[in-house]
Amino acid sequence: MCRIPEGTQSGSKIRLKGKGIQAMGKAGVYGDLYVTVQVQVPRNLNEESKRSLRELDTSTRMAGTRGSRTA
Repeated sequence: MCRIPEGTQSGSKIRLKGKGIQAMGKAGVYGDLYVTVQVQVPRNLNEESKRSLRELDTSTRMAGTRGSRTA
């Protein structure tokens, strides 16, 4: 399990140090695991969901957090 930082875009790669496969002939030594983030955007939303997303968009624009990369 890993935490995805806020603002991470689809296609971004995250390195999980020491979480990969074990090095050949080296007990207890593991490589790094790289994860590619894939965000799936829903295609069919009901009206209530659309309204909620619009409200979220409006509130993030007002707060100046749209596209923020800070965690």
